[in-house]
Amino acid sequence: GSLAMQLYFGRIANLLVSAMLIYFGIKYIPFKKIFVFLIALLPITLQEISCLSSDAIAISISIFYISYILHLIFDENIEKLNKKNIIILAISSIIVAMSKIVYIPLCIFIFLIPSKKFENKKDKLIKLGLIFGIAIIINLIWLMYSSRFLIEYNIGVNSKEQVIFILTHPIQYFFILAKTIANNFEMWNLG
Repeated sequence: GSLAMQLYFGRIANLLVSAMLIYFGIKYIPFKKIFVFLIALLPITLQEISCLSSDAIAISISIFYISYILHLIFDENIEKLNKKNIIILAISSIIVAMSKIVYIPLCIFIFLIPSKKFENKKDKLIKLGLIFGIAIIINLIWLMYSSRFLIEYNIGVNSKEQVIFILTHPIQYFFILAKTIANNFEMWNLG
């Protein structure tokens, strides 16, 4: 088909997958469903999920991921995580880590799931550690592979070195992140 048809098919597919992920995110979140719904209706969110952009999947998988983790934490009906829960956590962790490198810290949220949802603390650390480790390793492999094909967006900024810095200096990264949020909050809030 023509390039225009491929472009529109890609946009429609992006919209459908994003809408599905946001729907399940709203369905699974145990509280503040209206808040998640309003985030999904923000103009920037709608613009991103209706165009051919990787941000659509990054935004929608993040909404789903956080909602699903909160569901696992607060749902009293889930006494122990089953294979389905672990598989959904693993796949969504990998997709979150792969969507954009700055989303990797979201993967840490899986450790908020209480130990009582596992056989014991060791079981929790093994399962969640494996999920987290695999997500990071796949992301780093992809970064090493794809960096050969990517051009520098900001001259003098090296994504690979940034990732290494984040992984080797997590506390400094946290302070840099907090300072960035403080410096840009007003602009982001107005946006």
